[in-house]
Formats: sequence, C-alpha cells, structure tokens
Amino acid sequence: MVRGIYNMLVIPLFLTVCVSFLLFFEYTLSGKQQAKKQTTAPQLTNSILKYLPGFLKIAASCSFVFFFYYYSQFKTTFDSFIIFNSFILMGLILSLSGDLLLIPKSNNRYFLVGIGAFALAHVAYSSAFVLLSFSLQTLLISSAITLVAGTMIYLWLKPYLHSKYQIIVPVYLCIIMIMVALGSSVAFHNQQYWIGFGSILFAISDIFVARNRFIKPEFMNRLIGLTLYYTAQIMIAYGAIMIVHY
Repeated sequence: MVRGIYNMLVIPLFLTVCVSFLLFFEYTLSGKQQAKKQTTAPQLTNSILKYLPGFLKIAASCSFVFFFYYYSQFKTTFDSFIIFNSFILMGLILSLSGDLLLIPKSNNRYFLVGIGAFALAHVAYSSAFVLLSFSLQTLLISSAITLVAGTMIYLWLKPYLHSKYQIIVPVYLCIIMIMVALGSSVAFHNQQYWIGFGSILFAISDIFVARNRFIKPEFMNRLIGLTLYYTAQIMIAYGAIMIVHY
C-alpha cells in the first residue's frame, strides 16, 4: 500500500517540476518585458526562453491526464464507474486543450476558443459529479455561497469587460459556479474532499486568468493562477480515483 502511494507521487512530482521551471521562465520573460531592453543573449538562448515555457506547460498538462488514466478504473471491469471516469477524463483532456490554446498570449481568437474548452471542461466535471450521491441541503448551501461569490467576482470584473466579453464572462462564471456547487456538495456528502477543494481551486485560478487578461497583466497572476490550477487538476483527478476505489 505504501509503495503504491509512493508510486502515485511520481507523476505529481514531475508536474511540480514542470510548473516550477515554467514559472521560472515566465518570471524571466516578464522581467525582460518590464525592462524593455534589447537582449544581448545568443539567438538560441532567446528561442529557448521563448518556446520552452510552452513545452513545459504541455508536459505538465499531459501529466495530469496520464495520472488519472493510469490510476483510474479504466483497466478494471467496474462498469458502474465507466461513465463517471469518462466525464472526468473528458474534463482533463478539455483542460489540456485549453492550456494549449492559451499558450499564444497575444492571439485573441485562440483565447476565445480556450475559454470554450475550459467551459466544456467544467461541464464535463459537473456531469461527472451529478452521477455521484449528494444531499439537496448541501447543494443548496453550496449553491448559495457560490452565487454570492460569483456575483461579487462579476461586479469586480464588469467595468473592465467590453464587447463580446460582456456576455462570455457572465456565462462562463455561471458554468464555473455550477461546477463548484456540485463538486462541493459531492465532496462533503461523500467525505471525499479532494474533489471539493480541487473544484474551488480551479475556480480561483480562473479569477487570476481574468485579472491577467482584463485588469492588470503581471507575473503574480501567473504565479498564483498556474499553481492553483495544476494543484486543482491533480486534486480532482486524485479525488475521482479515490471515489472509484473506495
């Protein structure tokens, strides 16, 4: 059992290393942009600094997809969990797709499609959570809390939203709130808190994406947002594995 737990730590450890180096290179690049100086480094070094963060992000995102697929019950005959596992895997793959689409930071079209991918990821997670048992009372309480939090976030972002984002952002917020409410309800009812906290951290990470996009782009948004995001994905994946196994 102990050996199995240590084996499960290998992929999250790899993800942590990838994210750590990703943030390091993001910080290096943000420092160069703020200084607004022409670099004197060789062209090869500049190319590495430019493209390596994207490769690290892909590696980190692929790792949480592989983590769930490898340790989930896809290799067993527990048919009752096939649909649940499929929705969780779908959510992880859609999140990976969103990560890929957000790599080009200055491309507005990719950003919009990336938002769509993450919205579908939240829908996939919500669909998985609905398949699990939860109490109506817990759902009502978590829904009320997420509604208040979501409304406050929208009012905070509203002055900075223009054009199509005045519609896209509120719709996206509603999708997130549904996912968080369901995830929290399932977590507390089944005493599997990984999914609940993972859902909440996923939502919080999106706040920093929005702040970076609409309010103030800075490295701190990336530092906090990416850390919370990858932690959330591993927590959701691990929580889903624990629900299936136990």
